[in-house]
Amino acid sequence: MKEFRDFVYEFNLTQPQLQLQINSLQTEFSLFSTAFDVHMLSIGQSFQRNDERIDRIDTILSILTRQTSIILEENREFRQRADRFDTDNSLHERKIDNLTERVEVLEKAHI
Repeated sequence: MKEFRDFVYEFNLTQPQLQLQINSLQTEFSLFSTAFDVHMLSIGQSFQRNDERIDRIDTILSILTRQTSIILEENREFRQRADRFDTDNSLHERKIDNLTERVEVLEKAHI
């Protein structure tokens, strides 16, 4: 593998020419480095905004999950109450039917 000095000798660069090349490369690298830093800062800010959005979405999903759980529990309780009401209602109807039959039997016996 060639070293830097081998390239310098190969191109027959003089010391001032070499210094100009080095300065040119340093300037280009400095410009690149500055642009790179600006872009990385922009990307970092974008990630931060996205992270904040995700946090808000997580909060909203948490609230929605809690609300959904509450609604499901209320629906379950409502169905249980409605089922008890239907059961109680059918029991009352049977009692009324039995009492109606008894009344009819007693009325026939008295007539």
